[in-house]
Amino acid sequence: SLVSRGMYELQLRQWYNAFPKESFLALKLEAMKDGGIQKTMEKVWDHLELPHYTVKDEGAKNSRSYSQMKSDTMDFLKMFYAPHNARLQHLLGDEWCRVWEK
Repeated sequence: SLVSRGMYELQLRQWYNAFPKESFLALKLEAMKDGGIQKTMEKVWDHLELPHYTVKDEGAKNSRSYSQMKSDTMDFLKMFYAPHNARLQHLLGDEWCRVWEK
């Protein structure tokens, strides 16, 4: 369901239990928007120990516009996901502290 898709820690926990934490690279989607796709992909290639490649098309893909969410809906979702996001922060590390509170 759409709700369970937002429970990232539940989805990642089994992988983190099976493989060393250093095997993973968690990225924020905003990094591609703020720092550029090329810079983000260079982090990926470095993590995978692959040669860098020049990304020729950094344009947005599959993007869409959404109407403004009602504030009571946003408040409910923040409250609902807060414990899940806290566990995700614990799994991924302090750099993920409060990234969903924006």
